[in-house]
Amino acid sequence: MVTKTTSGVKVSVNVKFCPKTSFLEENSFIYKYTIFIENNTEQKVQLIKRNWHIFDSLNEPYEVEGFGVIGLQPILDIKQKHQYSSFCEIKSDIGYMEGYYEFLNLNTNKRFKVIIPRFPLFYPWKAN
Repeated sequence: MVTKTTSGVKVSVNVKFCPKTSFLEENSFIYKYTIFIENNTEQKVQLIKRNWHIFDSLNEPYEVEGFGVIGLQPILDIKQKHQYSSFCEIKSDIGYMEGYYEFLNLNTNKRFKVIIPRFPLFYPWKAN
């Protein structure tokens, strides 16, 4: 698990390769990632947007952005936590993801970025 705290918001990521939904012969490598977000600020905050940078060793990097996460824009009170899971497909056996969330401080109405730490997308049975 990788973890990073930005502006008092802690983001931790756990990632797993999904062998049952991946099709290696078709260069389809599926990874499930679970994100844990913890509000360690002294203010109520809301996750507004996400921005992912996805890197695949055989293809051009690309971005995915949108409002909220998995259809939600969760509000986190002081010390509150939020967790969600999603999936990513890459076309090679090595890659990584990283990015940021845009949060809104509901007390000051100011937006701020929270870093999503880089985490590997690595096929666990890759031969050296």
